[in-house]
Amino acid sequence: MLPRRIDKERLALAAILAVLVLLPYLVAFRLAPPGTSFGGFLLNPVDGYSYLAKMRQGAAGSWSFTLPYAPEPGSGAYLFLYQLALGRLAGWFSLPLLSVYHAARLVGALLVAWSAWAF
Repeated sequence: MLPRRIDKERLALAAILAVLVLLPYLVAFRLAPPGTSFGGFLLNPVDGYSYLAKMRQGAAGSWSFTLPYAPEPGSGAYLFLYQLALGRLAGWFSLPLLSVYHAARLVGALLVAWSAWAF
């Protein structure tokens, strides 16, 4: 059964946890040396950049994923639809891909916390 109301304490705890989750990324962004920029990922940047590449295809209007470095262009496949949809969302509202990615991470973390509380 789903909870009917959310306690203010639990909502405050979820907000505090959300800020704590984003805090290392904000600190890394602020501490980037002059002349450099923070790439947006602290752990496993290879996967992170591949997610952004998929989101870029979505922002360009694609619903099918294609390998950009394949020797022959393919017709695309309906894979990675979550990242493509996030890219489409970013494209529709002209938002930076990295911001949409981290916002989706935050919303996902809050949904997991809410579902754990509900169960």
